[in-house]
Amino acid sequence: MNTQKAPIYLIDAYGLIYRFYFAFISRPLRNSRGENVSALFGFARTISSLLNDGAPLADAQGNLLPERIRPDHLAVAFDAPGPTFRHQKYEAYKATRQKAPEDLHAQVPLVKQFLELLKIPILQVSGYEADDIIATIAEQCRREGRSCYTITSDKDLLQLVGDGIYQLRPGKSTLPQEGIALELVGPEQVKAEWGVPPTKVLDILSLIGDSSDNIPGVKGIGEKTAEKLMARYGSLDEIYKNLASIEGAIGKKLAEGRDMAYFSRSLIELCNTVPLPLSSLDDLAIHDLDTRSAAQYLLQQGMKQAALNLDPAAAGGGPAGVTPAGGASRAGGSPAGGASKAGGSPAAAGGSFAGGASRAGVARTATSAAGGSGTDHTGTGSIGTAPEDHTHSPAENSFPRLPPSSVSGTASDSHAIPESLRKPGTYRAITDLEELQSLFKKAREQGFMALDFETNSLEAWEATVVGFSFALEAGTAFYIPVMAHQGTSPAINATQAREALQELLMDPAMTIVAHNAKYDYAVSRHWGIPPWASRIWDTMVAAWVQ
Repeated sequence: MNTQKAPIYLIDAYGLIYRFYFAFISRPLRNSRGENVSALFGFARTISSLLNDGAPLADAQGNLLPERIRPDHLAVAFDAPGPTFRHQKYEAYKATRQKAPEDLHAQVPLVKQFLELLKIPILQVSGYEADDIIATIAEQCRREGRSCYTITSDKDLLQLVGDGIYQLRPGKSTLPQEGIALELVGPEQVKAEWGVPPTKVLDILSLIGDSSDNIPGVKGIGEKTAEKLMARYGSLDEIYKNLASIEGAIGKKLAEGRDMAYFSRSLIELCNTVPLPLSSLDDLAIHDLDTRSAAQYLLQQGMKQAALNLDPAAAGGGPAGVTPAGGASRAGGSPAGGASKAGGSPAAAGGSFAGGASRAGVARTATSAAGGSGTDHTGTGSIGTAPEDHTHSPAENSFPRLPPSSVSGTASDSHAIPESLRKPGTYRAITDLEELQSLFKKAREQGFMALDFETNSLEAWEATVVGFSFALEAGTAFYIPVMAHQGTSPAINATQAREALQELLMDPAMTIVAHNAKYDYAVSRHWGIPPWASRIWDTMVAAWVQ
């Protein structure tokens, strides 16, 4: 790779728009005019994350990594309205796809206007899809020896991976407060997932087709069969060269579906010769951003916190040049512990992860330790009527101040604090799976356990699990870190810890004691744990009914 040339970052616009629209589907975010702006909110927050401290990277298990993504060259690719060259080949292309909701379509111009005001390049070419635009730029990067990163979950784009081209896949269950955590997908990850290198993903897709795009493939050939065929023969061409040796039903299906396999391949194969309105890839540099205009636009949409995250000065949250959560301004250097600008690639980045935020007593301001607010919406799902934020010093934000009437005694009064709470407790971190399983076995034997999740957000729908704590008796508790701080502190394997906890929560004989259990339950569901079968004893509810 030519390390002298800045990497190119490309966002698949509709991938993120759909993602954020459906992330809020049960509780859409609406502006003061009642318009659904969920997709715009999520898109704007992702862009803010990329531009300021950098978007976090995660591994395949959702564990946050120390590197961050902060591009110097960035573009957003959109599908063009109307038919494409694929429709000319195949009239039924995407014919079975359900029509997108009207309030999703209505947000596309909002996202475009936000990007235009911010002065981030938008790429859209009549007759082509965003995938083809991305493929064309990726090919140009490959010829120049320049790295390219595509921010997308589209499996069709996996055929591009290799030779410095990577996919940055939005995390499946990770939506940290500062933006989506992105999983870096290279050739090794593609091979592990598909059983073939990226150059052969096209052949597998040609065999199995794509029902979402109404691409037929070979009737009766599924993913597992396709992987076995590819493992034995290596390519679609070799499969058909050796068709006579493939006996039984599979051979018959392949023979009957030969023409359809190659036709499907012509539809799935990406076009890398799209005529783009660029003189060079350096046209995608984003050094002259207008964060002020874009932030003011977000304010007009009722998104005060999103505007603060993008440009605090423009949103009335601080003096000119101040950026949220310790981030570096575009004109300045990178913050201490923030994302490195040198090279712009994950390998060159040197970002850090801010530790988990407590759910209680942390003020939601632009300078919070977790990197900004949760959402701008109220309990009704509206972000247009959200109360004004009042900023205080970090010390004032750290803990709630109790009125004098709530204190039942003085420091010298032995009855002010129960004796059981005055004794120092024993608290220990567990990073060994066998020890954790042994403790969970004791929990099941006694039938109850206190549980609390540690996350980086006050909002369950966007929280990333940093760890969880549990206790089997008073005075002794254990903390299970599933995310290493800055990639250096010890942590247990997140997937194994989640599976062990899930087994416990699926036991109907268990009673889980929690404070504000609704939050812990929602966080666990977002983390991938099914609905609990255990009973729940919520101390917050108990205190209210006492």
